[in-house]
Amino acid sequence: MLCNASVSRPGQSDIMLNSSNAPKTALVIAPIGAPQSAIRRSVDGLVQAVLKPVLTQLGFVATIAHELDEPGSITHQIIRHLLEDDLVLANLTALNPNVMYELAVRHATRKPVIIIAEAGTILPFDIADERAIFFVNDLAGVEEFKVALERAVHAALEDRHAYNPIYRVIAANVISEVDISRDVQRFVLERLEQIQDRLAALSRAAAQPTRPNTAGVHHVRMNGEKEPLDLMLTAIRQGTFGVHPIQQQRYSESSVAVNVSADADFDITALVERARSLNIAVDVRFIALPQ
Repeated sequence: MLCNASVSRPGQSDIMLNSSNAPKTALVIAPIGAPQSAIRRSVDGLVQAVLKPVLTQLGFVATIAHELDEPGSITHQIIRHLLEDDLVLANLTALNPNVMYELAVRHATRKPVIIIAEAGTILPFDIADERAIFFVNDLAGVEEFKVALERAVHAALEDRHAYNPIYRVIAANVISEVDISRDVQRFVLERLEQIQDRLAALSRAAAQPTRPNTAGVHHVRMNGEKEPLDLMLTAIRQGTFGVHPIQQQRYSESSVAVNVSADADFDITALVERARSLNIAVDVRFIALPQ
């Protein structure tokens, strides 16, 4: 697991994390996968080879989300850990929707969190600038990953004013200062719903398979502000994502739709990512045409 990426703010390795005898708590959230599946073996190997040894050495009691065996609802247990633990490590490899949702809950607490992901993972625009470690799933890199993780833990615990997508908006005074506690709760719930909507849209887009033997078009619907939509239309016309769509239609200043031939050399994934970076909601659906 060779660590290729830098940690945003390295800590000092000689800092004592435990100023008292009370152990600190850490939760590891990750994609689970079926027992004996490749993703489960990869996640468990990462936990046993790197995460647990480093966290234990630094004085943490580590809880692995999918290993919880306390009686009661696992979901409730995970939420409690997300809200209360001193540190959360989020493995965003494969951008699992459950892990993304749990990360959003942790962001709402403004408590320390570290993102880890396998090299090649493209983090969503909203969290692309968060503290993150990227690793290669290779035994030769275990020791290097351990060093990077230790530094990240120190940095995360030292950062008492960590910003994240939720608190950046709060700092920008989007939330009313009147009855702040109620407004924060409402805002957090709305943001979580927005994240779920985005994940659902991306899942639908990713689920559209290539259909070489089926005549049809990819119908791409984009909703957002006029200026970002204009930028997307310009990029499409200039061939940024490949050949021009067979049809292009603008419904209104806040909505755009394009139809792209299913067998055209057109990068739907790149279009979706660019739109999301401009805060544009995207929905992609396949429409079969008569043979």
